[in-house]
Amino acid sequence: QKSENNPNGLTFEERMELSKETFVSISLKEARANLMDYLAANAGWDKYYICIDIAHGTLSELYDICKIIKTMYGDTVQIMTGNVANPAAYSFYADAGIDWMRATIGSGSRCTSSANVSIHYGTATLLDQLNEERKAYAHSHNGNAPTKIIVDGGIGWFDDIQKSLALGADAVM
Repeated sequence: QKSENNPNGLTFEERMELSKETFVSISLKEARANLMDYLAANAGWDKYYICIDIAHGTLSELYDICKIIKTMYGDTVQIMTGNVANPAAYSFYADAGIDWMRATIGSGSRCTSSANVSIHYGTATLLDQLNEERKAYAHSHNGNAPTKIIVDGGIGWFDDIQKSLALGADAVM
């Protein structure tokens, strides 16, 4: 986090130290260039909470990196990523072993992502269809649907949280 006291923000290593207690954000570039080396050198008894922050959460490179991390480190690394605005992304995330998917693009009143990337999907419809995908995934995978859904953006009032949870979100940002 950049601040007056820290104008450059935290280093990758500082964020990774914090990731033992809470989710920290890294870019896809950092995941590709630094994360694998860091985990190889530091994996042990600690659990890491990593959010690979990406505007378009269904890139094949994201899938590949997450699949490798989850194959090598399993539940030692909790991965959150997104954002997505496509119900089919549920299977993509679950197959890669991603623990948490951030859903919605451009749903906040000040968010310009929808206009910038020409992607938008209504939050209620997206949640409903993601949960249909989750049910289908679980049905075809012995009842296992490992990826949790987080509504990220567009939450203005308490009733938005209630609606998101009622529509099947596991958490709300």
